[in-house]
Amino acid sequence: MRSVVQSGGTVSAETISLSVQGPGLPRMVLVDLPGIISTETRGMASQTREAIRQLASQHMRNPNSIILCVADACVDPERSNAFDLVARHDPSGRRTIFVLTKLDLAERDRISPDRIGRLLAGRLLPLKALGYFAVVTGSGGADESIPAIQRYEEQFFRNSQFFKEGVLSVSQMTAANMAQAVSRRFWALVQESVEAQADAFKASRFNLETEWKHMFPGRRQYSRAELFERARSDLLDEVIALSALPAKHWEDSLRAGLERSLTPQALDALLEFSALCNNGEDPSSHSAAAELQSRLDIWLRKWADTELPSQCVQTAWEELYAQLDGLPCQPDHDRVLEPLQAAVRAEARKAHRWDPKAEGALRVLQMAALDERAVPTRADWDGAVALLRRVLQRRLAEVESELAKSCGPGAWERWTRWRGRTEAQQRLVQLSNELRNCLLTGAAVGGRRNPAELSDEDLIAVRRNLLAQGVEGVTDEELRSAWPLVYRQFALRCGLDSCAQCAKLYYHYQQRIGTAADCIAVPFFYRVGRMLDATSSALRQQIVNNEAHRLEKAVKSVLDAWADDLAKLREYLRGRSVQLAEDVQRLRLVEEKLDQFIEALNATKDPKRSR
Repeated sequence: MRSVVQSGGTVSAETISLSVQGPGLPRMVLVDLPGIISTETRGMASQTREAIRQLASQHMRNPNSIILCVADACVDPERSNAFDLVARHDPSGRRTIFVLTKLDLAERDRISPDRIGRLLAGRLLPLKALGYFAVVTGSGGADESIPAIQRYEEQFFRNSQFFKEGVLSVSQMTAANMAQAVSRRFWALVQESVEAQADAFKASRFNLETEWKHMFPGRRQYSRAELFERARSDLLDEVIALSALPAKHWEDSLRAGLERSLTPQALDALLEFSALCNNGEDPSSHSAAAELQSRLDIWLRKWADTELPSQCVQTAWEELYAQLDGLPCQPDHDRVLEPLQAAVRAEARKAHRWDPKAEGALRVLQMAALDERAVPTRADWDGAVALLRRVLQRRLAEVESELAKSCGPGAWERWTRWRGRTEAQQRLVQLSNELRNCLLTGAAVGGRRNPAELSDEDLIAVRRNLLAQGVEGVTDEELRSAWPLVYRQFALRCGLDSCAQCAKLYYHYQQRIGTAADCIAVPFFYRVGRMLDATSSALRQQIVNNEAHRLEKAVKSVLDAWADDLAKLREYLRGRSVQLAEDVQRLRLVEEKLDQFIEALNATKDPKRSR
């Protein structure tokens, strides 16, 4: 206490706690507050009076507190400031007990018994209380024991003039009777409060259950913990279902994904080397075909030795999660689980790593598949032509879409949607048209295909033709920036025309007739197709035999980490149905605890019931 007020204070709101245990002691908390004063004496800190009143009011305001209003029998009650404060906080007196102390000194000082009687009968003060008690706390010795204090108190009341004259009743005397009254009132207040709270909780639960029946009829109420377990079960079932997918389904999906991701690189290499090898000479010549074949062989070997295996693993990794996301929902699927399931999949995707040995195994298979240069059957030839056609069509659609965005709306869109082109877009359209004319003219002269870059002669010719059309100020930079897409569109269309011709030339290829030299792209894509088939089969085996189990471990790890994370559950399991179910279950649990508590309180009042 000295350390609390060593800075010059008189009272402090800091509580000094003391636990007293022993047989027969009532279970309660007693808060001993400083007495209410009316005057601050010398040595007291300023505002001490107000600090004491605020501290007392803080505890009196608590509706679960019992107020022990202690008064000195030797002091006139009119001089006390405590009664008004008590009356203000408990005007009905339902939780106030009046205690009159130092009654032995009052008898010695010959205080009027009538006044003491009126005070203990509640007729003197404007203060309502549940009970009025008189106590004597020993003879005043500093070393008096508790038994000695009790003996002194009993002896005084037995011989007291107040008792003999009927001022005091037996139930009003001694601190033990007062403590019993406090204990009884305390538990009575507790029971009233608990029963009121139980009724309030029951009303709240009824309202929530009614709302549930209207909003979610026929649905069971799941808490967040139960929903998490359902999500866990569904996620693990999904991972197991991946291994049960048919082998053909896996290989078809992997083959399609590999074709989309890998064949554009093969096509770019083919177009680039074709332009280099055919620059300035007949593309059907033996030297041009041999040079193109040599360049493609070198590129395929380098590709398979460096980037190809890792690209295939990345594609398979993406396809694995695409299949996981695309699995059909369970019959009893709850949409509330979807955010959590998506978050777990995303977290597992971060943690999941493909087996590092996979790339080495793929590299061996892919090298063997790409080394097969001859197309053995007509069916293989047709399959390679079909693959080449699909790749050309996809790339042509991309290029034409990019051209359409650059050049603005086409004729049909301008007519139906009343949308026009900007001046810059109109100029780009004129440049692109003239560059196409240049390509067509150059391709027709001597059967020569234009290279991927514009020559100086081409630039001069295009500017002259545009000037004749009224397009002035065209620079070389404008033409060179517009050229790549126009040339790529032209080259892809020529490739599609060649596909139609090459589809008929398998016999020429088999007999090594010179006209098949233009179809060198078909054997090239046959090799690419064989590599895709071998890779998709190998990746399917890796997924079913290994990666599905590695993914399952990653999912389990995330689920185990999130199982006790309430913040994660609240973040991903949300919605009115979740909150309603949580509130209803929480209220039911509180009701059960309150009912058990009320039952225990009733049992203490009725010994037969407790037995």
